[in-house]
Amino acid sequence: MQEYTSVPVYARPSDPTTANGKIHLILLAAGFSRRFGENKLLYELDGRPMYEYPMEVLRVLNECRRDIVSVCVVSQNGLILEAAAKNGFSPVENRESALGISSSLKLGIRESRKAGGSEKTEEHFYCFFVADQPHLRADTVNRFLDGFLKSGKKIGCLAKGDTTGNPVIFHENYIPELMGLEGDTGGKKVLKRHPEDVFLCDVGEVLQLHDYDSRESLRDRKIE
Repeated sequence: MQEYTSVPVYARPSDPTTANGKIHLILLAAGFSRRFGENKLLYELDGRPMYEYPMEVLRVLNECRRDIVSVCVVSQNGLILEAAAKNGFSPVENRESALGISSSLKLGIRESRKAGGSEKTEEHFYCFFVADQPHLRADTVNRFLDGFLKSGKKIGCLAKGDTTGNPVIFHENYIPELMGLEGDTGGKKVLKRHPEDVFLCDVGEVLQLHDYDSRESLRDRKIE
Protein backbone atom coordinates (compact mmCIF):
# COMPACT_ATOMS: atom_id res chain seq x y z
CA MET A 1 0.00 0.00 0.00
CA GLN A 2 1.37 3.41 -0.95
CA GLU A 3 1.80 5.88 1.88
CA TYR A 4 -0.73 8.68 1.72
CA THR A 5 1.25 11.25 3.67
CA SER A 6 4.33 12.89 2.25
CA VAL A 7 7.62 13.11 4.11
CA PRO A 8 9.21 16.44 3.17
CA VAL A 9 12.60 16.20 1.49
CA TYR A 10 15.41 18.65 1.94
CA ALA A 11 15.24 21.62 -0.37
CA ARG A 12 18.38 22.84 -2.09
CA PRO A 13 19.66 26.26 -1.02
CA SER A 14 18.56 29.03 -3.35
CA ASP A 15 21.10 30.64 -5.62
CA PRO A 16 21.69 34.11 -4.13
CA THR A 17 22.54 35.46 -7.59
CA THR A 18 19.05 34.74 -8.93
CA ALA A 19 16.83 35.23 -5.87
CA ASN A 20 15.97 38.65 -4.48
CA GLY A 21 13.86 39.89 -1.62
CA LYS A 22 13.20 38.63 1.87
CA ILE A 23 10.55 36.04 2.67
CA HIS A 24 8.40 35.65 5.79
CA LEU A 25 6.76 32.24 6.33
CA ILE A 26 3.43 32.20 8.18
CA LEU A 27 1.63 28.99 9.20
CA LEU A 28 -2.09 29.46 9.89
CA ALA A 29 -3.11 26.85 12.46
CA ALA A 30 -6.09 28.25 14.35
CA GLY A 31 -9.15 26.59 12.81
CA PHE A 32 -11.94 25.05 14.89
CA SER A 33 -12.45 21.92 12.74
CA ARG A 34 -16.21 21.84 13.32
CA ARG A 35 -16.88 19.38 10.48
CA PHE A 36 -14.07 17.13 11.63
CA GLY A 37 -15.56 16.64 15.09
CA GLU A 38 -12.29 17.39 16.93
CA ASN A 39 -9.19 19.47 16.37
CA LYS A 40 -8.11 17.95 13.07
CA LEU A 41 -4.63 19.45 13.38
CA LEU A 42 -3.97 17.08 16.30
CA TYR A 43 -5.32 14.07 14.41
CA GLU A 44 -2.54 11.55 13.81
CA LEU A 45 -1.47 10.49 10.32
CA ASP A 46 1.10 7.71 10.31
CA GLY A 47 1.82 8.39 13.97
CA ARG A 48 2.27 12.17 13.69
CA PRO A 49 -0.22 14.98 14.33
CA MET A 50 -1.37 16.57 11.08
CA TYR A 51 0.12 19.97 11.92
CA GLU A 52 3.64 18.50 12.17
CA TYR A 53 3.84 17.87 8.43
CA PRO A 54 3.57 21.50 7.27
CA MET A 55 5.62 22.60 10.27
CA GLU A 56 8.39 20.28 9.09
CA VAL A 57 8.20 21.90 5.64
CA LEU A 58 8.76 25.29 7.25
CA ARG A 59 11.68 23.95 9.27
CA VAL A 60 13.37 22.56 6.16
CA LEU A 61 12.86 25.76 4.18
CA ASN A 62 14.14 27.88 7.03
CA GLU A 63 17.30 25.80 7.26
CA CYS A 64 17.99 25.65 3.54
CA ARG A 65 17.02 29.04 2.14
CA ARG A 66 19.05 32.18 2.72
CA ASP A 67 16.16 34.54 1.99
CA ILE A 68 13.89 33.46 4.88
CA VAL A 69 13.94 36.18 7.54
CA SER A 70 11.13 35.03 9.84
CA VAL A 71 8.84 32.08 10.52
CA CYS A 72 5.75 32.31 12.70
CA VAL A 73 2.91 29.98 13.62
CA VAL A 74 -0.53 31.38 14.51
CA SER A 75 -2.79 29.15 16.62
CA GLN A 76 -5.09 29.08 19.62
CA ASN A 77 -3.78 25.64 20.62
CA GLY A 78 -1.08 25.44 23.26
CA LEU A 79 0.47 22.22 21.93
CA ILE A 80 0.92 23.72 18.47
CA LEU A 81 2.37 26.94 19.86
CA GLU A 82 4.78 24.94 22.02
CA ALA A 83 5.89 22.92 18.98
CA ALA A 84 6.45 26.15 17.06
CA ALA A 85 8.70 27.50 19.80
CA LYS A 86 10.68 24.24 19.94
CA ASN A 87 11.36 24.59 16.21
CA GLY A 88 12.66 28.12 16.71
CA PHE A 89 9.58 29.77 15.19
CA SER A 90 7.64 32.68 16.66
CA PRO A 91 4.47 31.34 18.32
CA VAL A 92 1.53 33.73 17.98
CA GLU A 93 -1.57 33.04 20.06
CA ASN A 94 -4.87 33.87 18.38
CA ARG A 95 -7.39 34.50 21.13
CA GLU A 96 -9.96 35.60 18.56
CA SER A 97 -9.77 32.63 16.21
CA ALA A 98 -13.58 32.44 16.20
CA LEU A 99 -13.48 35.55 14.00
CA GLY A 100 -12.15 33.45 11.13
CA ILE A 101 -8.96 32.94 9.16
CA SER A 102 -8.54 36.66 8.51
CA SER A 103 -7.74 37.17 12.21
CA SER A 104 -4.87 34.67 12.01
CA LEU A 105 -3.61 36.18 8.77
CA LYS A 106 -3.43 39.65 10.30
CA LEU A 107 -1.67 38.41 13.44
CA GLY A 108 0.88 36.62 11.27
CA ILE A 109 1.58 39.74 9.24
CA ARG A 110 2.03 41.88 12.35
CA GLU A 111 4.42 39.38 13.92
CA SER A 112 6.42 38.99 10.72
CA ARG A 113 6.83 42.73 10.27
CA LYS A 114 8.16 42.99 13.83
CA ALA A 115 10.62 40.19 13.17
CA GLY A 116 12.19 41.60 10.05
CA GLY A 117 9.90 43.74 7.98
CA SER A 118 11.42 47.12 8.75
CA GLU A 119 14.36 46.86 6.35
CA LYS A 120 13.72 49.10 3.37
CA THR A 121 16.72 48.11 1.27
CA GLU A 122 15.04 44.94 -0.02
CA GLU A 123 11.52 43.88 -0.92
CA HIS A 124 9.60 41.71 1.52
CA PHE A 125 7.20 38.88 0.72
CA TYR A 126 4.72 37.11 2.99
CA CYS A 127 4.04 33.42 2.32
CA PHE A 128 1.01 31.80 3.97
CA PHE A 129 0.67 28.07 4.70
CA VAL A 130 -2.25 26.13 6.19
CA ALA A 131 -1.75 23.46 8.83
CA ASP A 132 -4.16 20.86 7.39
CA GLN A 133 -2.15 20.23 4.21
CA PRO A 134 0.00 17.23 5.21
CA HIS A 135 1.09 16.10 1.73
CA LEU A 136 2.89 19.32 0.81
CA ARG A 137 6.60 18.80 0.16
CA ALA A 138 9.48 21.14 0.95
CA ASP A 139 11.10 20.63 -2.45
CA THR A 140 7.85 21.69 -4.15
CA VAL A 141 7.67 24.89 -2.11
CA ASN A 142 11.34 25.58 -2.72
CA ARG A 143 10.79 25.33 -6.48
CA PHE A 144 7.71 27.53 -6.19
CA LEU A 145 9.55 30.26 -4.28
CA ASP A 146 12.47 30.28 -6.71
CA GLY A 147 10.12 30.52 -9.69
CA PHE A 148 8.06 33.25 -8.05
CA LEU A 149 11.05 35.45 -7.24
CA LYS A 150 12.30 35.18 -10.82
CA SER A 151 8.85 35.87 -12.32
CA GLY A 152 8.59 39.53 -11.39
CA LYS A 153 5.02 38.98 -10.18
CA LYS A 154 3.82 40.23 -6.80
CA ILE A 155 1.46 37.34 -5.92
CA GLY A 156 2.00 33.61 -6.35
CA CYS A 157 0.53 30.24 -5.42
CA LEU A 158 0.74 26.56 -6.19
CA ALA A 159 -1.75 25.26 -8.72
CA LYS A 160 -2.83 22.28 -10.79
CA GLY A 161 -4.78 23.21 -13.89
CA ASP A 162 -7.60 25.50 -12.79
CA THR A 163 -7.19 24.51 -9.14
CA THR A 164 -5.20 26.94 -7.01
CA GLY A 165 -3.92 26.09 -3.56
CA ASN A 166 -1.59 26.93 -0.72
CA PRO A 167 0.91 28.27 0.00
CA VAL A 168 0.14 31.74 -1.31
CA ILE A 169 2.74 34.51 -1.31
CA PHE A 170 2.22 38.29 -1.46
CA HIS A 171 4.52 41.24 -2.00
CA GLU A 172 4.46 43.79 0.83
CA ASN A 173 2.51 46.17 -1.44
CA TYR A 174 -0.55 43.98 -0.87
CA ILE A 175 -0.38 44.17 2.93
CA PRO A 176 -3.06 46.90 3.16
CA GLU A 177 -5.52 44.72 1.22
CA LEU A 178 -4.71 41.68 3.34
CA MET A 179 -5.15 43.66 6.54
CA GLY A 180 -8.55 44.77 5.28
CA LEU A 181 -9.93 41.22 5.10
CA GLU A 182 -12.68 40.26 7.54
CA GLY A 183 -14.26 37.07 8.84
CA ASP A 184 -13.43 33.68 7.37
CA THR A 185 -11.92 35.20 4.21
CA GLY A 186 -8.30 34.46 3.37
CA GLY A 187 -5.74 35.82 0.96
CA LYS A 188 -7.30 34.10 -2.06
CA LYS A 189 -9.76 37.01 -2.24
CA VAL A 190 -6.87 39.42 -2.83
CA LEU A 191 -5.29 37.03 -5.33
CA LYS A 192 -8.50 36.91 -7.38
CA ARG A 193 -8.62 40.71 -7.57
CA HIS A 194 -5.26 40.85 -9.35
CA PRO A 195 -5.01 37.95 -11.85
CA GLU A 196 -2.54 39.89 -13.99
CA ASP A 197 -0.05 39.94 -11.11
CA VAL A 198 -0.26 36.24 -10.17
CA PHE A 199 2.46 33.63 -10.72
CA LEU A 200 1.11 30.06 -10.83
CA CYS A 201 3.47 27.17 -10.14
CA ASP A 202 2.42 23.67 -11.17
CA VAL A 203 2.42 21.54 -8.02
CA GLY A 204 3.10 18.25 -9.79
CA GLU A 205 0.96 15.74 -7.90
CA VAL A 206 -2.36 17.34 -7.01
CA LEU A 207 -2.48 15.46 -3.68
CA GLN A 208 -0.02 18.03 -2.33
CA LEU A 209 -2.75 20.68 -2.53
CA HIS A 210 -5.27 18.66 -0.56
CA ASP A 211 -6.45 19.80 2.85
CA TYR A 212 -8.92 18.04 5.11
CA ASP A 213 -12.27 19.28 6.40
CA SER A 214 -13.78 15.98 7.60
CA ARG A 215 -12.85 12.44 8.60
CA GLU A 216 -14.59 11.20 5.46
CA SER A 217 -12.32 13.27 3.22
CA LEU A 218 -9.33 11.88 5.09
CA ARG A 219 -10.37 8.28 4.52
CA ASP A 220 -11.04 8.98 0.85
CA ARG A 221 -7.44 10.07 0.33
CA LYS A 222 -5.88 6.77 1.35
CA ILE A 223 -4.29 5.21 -1.71
CA GLU A 224 -4.30 1.44 -1.99
